[in-house]
Amino acid sequence: MIPQTSVNWTAFNYKYSTNPQHAFESLTYYLFCHEFQQPYGIFRYFNQPHIETNPIHVGDRYIGFQSKYYADSVTMSSKEQELIDAVKGAAQRYPGITTLYFYISREFSPSSKKDDIRPSYQKKVEAAAEELGIELIWRGPSNLEAQLMQDKQLTICRNVFFQVDSAVQTCCENLEKHKKEIFDHIHTSVRYKENDITLEHTQLNLRSFLNSAMSVLLIDGAAGSGKSALVKQLTNELTGDCAFLTFKSTDLDVNDVLNFLTRYGELNLDEVIDVYKMADTRVLYIDAAEKFFVCEYQETFEDILNRFMAAGWKIILTLRTAYRDSFQNSLLHGSKVQTYHVEPVDSDKLSTLSHTYGFQLPQDKRLLDLLCAPFYLGLYLALENLEDESMRSLNREAFEEKIWNDIIRNSRKRKDNLPTRRETALISLTTKMLRNEIYYHEILAEDDSEALSELEKSGVLFQSDDARRYLHSHDVFEELVVGHIFTERYRHGTLNEQFFADFHPSLRIRKLFRGWLADFAAVPTHQELIFHLLDCEQIERIWKDEILLTVISTESLKVVYQKLTQKMAANNYELLRKLVILINTCCRAAENWEQYWSTGNLIPFRLSKPSGYAWQALFAFLLEQKETILWDESLISIIIEVLDSWTKHLAHTKSENTRMAGEIGVFLFQKIANDKDLRYTFEKGQVEKLQDVLVNSAWMIQEPLKSLFQMVIDEKTGDENHPPLPRMYTDLAKCAVSDIYHYGMVPAAMPEIALHLMAKLWVRSNMTLRTHYAHPDVEEDFGLNPHLDFWYQTYKKSNLRPNTQMSYERRIYQHIIPNLGPIPLNKLTTGDIQQFYTGLKQNGRLLRQEQYGEGLSGQTVRGIHTTFHAALDKAVSEKIIPKNPSDFCRLPSAKAREMQVLSPEEIQRLLIQAKEDGCFELLLLELSTGLRRGEICALQWDDLNFNTGELQVKRQIHRVKGELVVSEPKTKASNRSVILPPPVLMVLSDYKTEINSVWLFPSPLNNDSPRDPAAVRKRLTTILERADCKRVRFHDLRHTFATASLEHGMDIKTLSTIIGHVSTATTLNVYAHVTDEMRKIAAAKIDRGIAKSESLQDIDTAPRKPAPSTFLPHKGQRRKPGTGCVSQINEKLWEGRYSPKLPNGARLARNVYAHSEKECEQKLAELIVQTKVEIAAQLQQPQAPA
Repeated sequence: MIPQTSVNWTAFNYKYSTNPQHAFESLTYYLFCHEFQQPYGIFRYFNQPHIETNPIHVGDRYIGFQSKYYADSVTMSSKEQELIDAVKGAAQRYPGITTLYFYISREFSPSSKKDDIRPSYQKKVEAAAEELGIELIWRGPSNLEAQLMQDKQLTICRNVFFQVDSAVQTCCENLEKHKKEIFDHIHTSVRYKENDITLEHTQLNLRSFLNSAMSVLLIDGAAGSGKSALVKQLTNELTGDCAFLTFKSTDLDVNDVLNFLTRYGELNLDEVIDVYKMADTRVLYIDAAEKFFVCEYQETFEDILNRFMAAGWKIILTLRTAYRDSFQNSLLHGSKVQTYHVEPVDSDKLSTLSHTYGFQLPQDKRLLDLLCAPFYLGLYLALENLEDESMRSLNREAFEEKIWNDIIRNSRKRKDNLPTRRETALISLTTKMLRNEIYYHEILAEDDSEALSELEKSGVLFQSDDARRYLHSHDVFEELVVGHIFTERYRHGTLNEQFFADFHPSLRIRKLFRGWLADFAAVPTHQELIFHLLDCEQIERIWKDEILLTVISTESLKVVYQKLTQKMAANNYELLRKLVILINTCCRAAENWEQYWSTGNLIPFRLSKPSGYAWQALFAFLLEQKETILWDESLISIIIEVLDSWTKHLAHTKSENTRMAGEIGVFLFQKIANDKDLRYTFEKGQVEKLQDVLVNSAWMIQEPLKSLFQMVIDEKTGDENHPPLPRMYTDLAKCAVSDIYHYGMVPAAMPEIALHLMAKLWVRSNMTLRTHYAHPDVEEDFGLNPHLDFWYQTYKKSNLRPNTQMSYERRIYQHIIPNLGPIPLNKLTTGDIQQFYTGLKQNGRLLRQEQYGEGLSGQTVRGIHTTFHAALDKAVSEKIIPKNPSDFCRLPSAKAREMQVLSPEEIQRLLIQAKEDGCFELLLLELSTGLRRGEICALQWDDLNFNTGELQVKRQIHRVKGELVVSEPKTKASNRSVILPPPVLMVLSDYKTEINSVWLFPSPLNNDSPRDPAAVRKRLTTILERADCKRVRFHDLRHTFATASLEHGMDIKTLSTIIGHVSTATTLNVYAHVTDEMRKIAAAKIDRGIAKSESLQDIDTAPRKPAPSTFLPHKGQRRKPGTGCVSQINEKLWEGRYSPKLPNGARLARNVYAHSEKECEQKLAELIVQTKVEIAAQLQQPQAPA
């Protein structure tokens, strides 16, 4: 049975939204054939001109028909000429035609004349037909509906053209209602008395954007500037066949994509996208996109946006200008973006409106600037008594108070205490929304319905279409309510922890607080509030950080910053440390962003440069107080960071701030260089940044810098009366004459000094010309520096793997050259080298001294000797020196690290705990194959053949200069295949169904990347501890596999092949203790089996099988995402790590260290809070163009 379907033109439009004209033509063709009994249809041509088919003869009539589908937005009067042309064309092309049926999808509008209901355009079309002798018959929607509903034979026709999937129709109708709900509360004009005032924007051509290659239109402007109104105006240009979906950004804040559209019907996102896939134009509009940064489910928001873009939809976004750069860098990387900035109304335009409509304008500049935003202008024009001269003296604070009294409270209606009830209802509604992190209020029975209804009439709130929720009609009302609450608390003297009562420090409320404070504290008499709140010990630190952030990012609060400097020294310069971090993190602007904007490039974010007054104020304070500040390693480090951030930008080269930064840098350089304890405390990277500060500031600190360089030039080596300069001075001089990446401004600012430095560092006296080959410019009297560098770069580097390159470079450039580099080759003695090795053993460690002590291990020293000896051998072979002075040095013993092997019981516990901790498959595979850590992390699913069990080992992963690098295995023998046991294959087969990556063991953070070997090591440490196993290295699992294999009878040749040793000799050497034990067992077998000795006790020679383990895994409390992780490094040291994701997709790695787990957890929690504040503040800061 075919279900009965009514004639529903809305359903028809949804069903054929992609091409309604074609569907209407088909429908009317069937109706025409039915009416004139043409069961076999009517002949027609492709693109038949003027009428739909050839005319037909019915009696003495010659009849044709024409179908015209018009969207609701089309006015019929505009189609008058088109219809006349159709009539004339039919008469000319089909001679003798007597009757023309016009099927149209729109009803005519009646004429306004009393004596004739027909509109003029209808009469003109009919007159044209009559003049040509053609009878014109109209078939409008009412005619078609009657024909379709009264004739049962047309049931199938109704079902075909008007029956749609109810789920599709319901969802589409609800989405259309949602669009209407949003747009109905967006006003495209402001109203003063009886006048609607439209504020024209510079025209934005929407059609041009839709036809371009751009995928995103980003419309930005200040609060209330008319961004949404502009979009509403633009939609009038769109035709009825355009799919246009509209959402507020908070609509996308759902915990799962599947829940995104549940409030609109049964369709999910992919199904809705599919419904509209045939539409010629598809547009997604997201209003107030800046709220993405306070969304709880940002990943879902991004996923929804990406799905629409992947399906070819055009995206229109409106957001506040302050968030534009951060939003694009976070979500639109790689997208083609067109931007449009909504300019405020200029003051001349305001003045013109004032004269035209007769209202007064205030003289207060802050308020006048605010009224340039159409929304605020609309609020102003809604106030009473605007014609009074007194309005000219209105200031911003009084304006906001007047809004509150005239619009929020509406003090004119005082019956039943309604003003107070309105105020109370709005504050309660807003604070609940903020507390619950939502943007709507579910209507409850206990609500003051009358007060809320009155607020709705005033345009402050609006109800959702289902009448279940109230929402603010504009974001500005939320800001007004929050500002009113804080202002009232200030007026009532609530300047303690109660000032922030009812507000938890979410990103959303902190943003609102900063916006209010920046405006409120612009009035000098209000600035005392800042100091009261900062001095209150009960107020949470996060609120104090927000106050400081407001101060340093608001130019008008510069005087407040100056007063704060008086408190910098308190609590070990706690305030100074905090301000330095906030300034370096938040007071920034994108550099040269215009040239990258259209491509969504991340460069503007990465190249953000310092901006704002706070930098100059900070440098001035540091320079003035440098002698009195109690400097420590931590404080110096963060100051170096902020100096480096400023001086590395070329635009700052000759600025006054650079002079101050350079002078501070010189002071810190001398302080570190002349303090042995400090000098050895600082990491090399920090010292190098300080060098960069000085050379980049060279133009502005020529005299102080010349003094430092002159000390290097004048130094006399070997003079016992003058102790050698600290190495930092020489390193700085080398930096100044090194390469274009490091010499900064020195050669340009002080070329003469640069030449003297080159002569000092590059040239040696008494050079003689050699007759035999020597590498360029290297002779006996040259230092080791050029020889070692030339030897490594020319003979060694190209033949080394990246990891080995790093080892060579550490040995040469961090140890040998800094200590022995200046000594001429022909003056280098065995004693010099022996003393160098001894020094390395005693205090040669440059990093992690707290963990491993000051001296290098014997094995490391021997490695340095190996490299040094080879370089000197090259000098001997080239006859630069007669013999190798390192031949006779006594080397420290290389204490081999003791091999540890897990017992069978420990293996059981390890695997049980690994299953609980999500690392079972990796450790099982390791214990089954003995792969190196870098090899197992580099495995891909293509390397494993499940049919044969063969696993190919053909790459390894390691870190080079902080980056994960995939390379060939360690040796040729390491490129091998291993056969996996069936149980292991079964485990991996099940595991494969859970993994969506080419890598066997992908990074937990990114499926497209392999797991970091360092992360595997750290994870193993945790699992071993929880499983109550002895602490072993990951490499000891390889030893465990090899030992177990030998004990179970595997021959040494097979084992050597499986674990990738170059030769069996290597395997025998490493596992000699196992083979010795096996020989003893073999001897016992011979003694017992052949000699039949009765005196020897029985020896159990089979490998021991452990009893089933009763071990229960440590459940622990799984750390939630975003809480970092804690691990124990050694018996005395714990490490806490936090690696949040930055807006550009990169991760920021931060660490803390402590001597106990409890202390480490406490420090980590503080670090996480602080880091979140810094990142959030950076995202929300206005970023002015460079």
